[in-house]
Amino acid sequence: MGECSTTIYAARTVPLEDVGLFSCFYRMIPESRKRRVESAKVDSERRQALAASVLWLHGLKAAGAGDDYAEGRLNVALNDAGKPFFPERENLHFSISHSGEWTLCGFSTVSIGCDVQEHYREDEAILTVAHRYFSEEERQLISSEEDADDRIRLLYRLWTMKESYAKMVGCGIDDRLPRIGIRSENGCLRAEGLGDAGFLHELAVAEGYSAACCVAAGGSRPVCALLNLTDLLE
Repeated sequence: MGECSTTIYAARTVPLEDVGLFSCFYRMIPESRKRRVESAKVDSERRQALAASVLWLHGLKAAGAGDDYAEGRLNVALNDAGKPFFPERENLHFSISHSGEWTLCGFSTVSIGCDVQEHYREDEAILTVAHRYFSEEERQLISSEEDADDRIRLLYRLWTMKESYAKMVGCGIDDRLPRIGIRSENGCLRAEGLGDAGFLHELAVAEGYSAACCVAAGGSRPVCALLNLTDLLE
């Protein structure tokens, strides 16, 4: 991974419905990631966890850190806020997200958060969610959309941007979400309200999904690589 580089790897989990393919990928991932797969309660969540692990390993190799991890020279730790990081690599950061059939794994030379959300809520639930997690101005913006589908799309666009920023700074999704402000600055979307500001980028993943990533100051505009998991089979 070059200087000030940001890459988001995205893949559908559908190929992992094949039991043989699932088993092949499962054997490829380290024990720590296998435990994440095994802890999932339903098949769809196990596929998400496995896809995330595969993309994570792929991203590590692309960043030139695959051998270091395999040979124990690169470890994953948690900071005080519970955010995972690499103690041995101050310039290598990652973030994982999954929803529905899609999984994302982002790598950057600066702090990063990424989020993907399937548009699964019905319209009548949208304003309830907005009332809990969004500011008054944002609630009015969502309510002003005349078409129900437009309300849903706007809510998820805002949600993924806010959550990716919260993940970048290492905060959970709780009552702090309404404090996150999003504004345009010199043609860029900027998120702030939880300490350090972040710069937002929306990602085109698939119809019926919203996705975004947030990078700290100094980060580059992300490259979003849509991958087929079967192409990553070793």
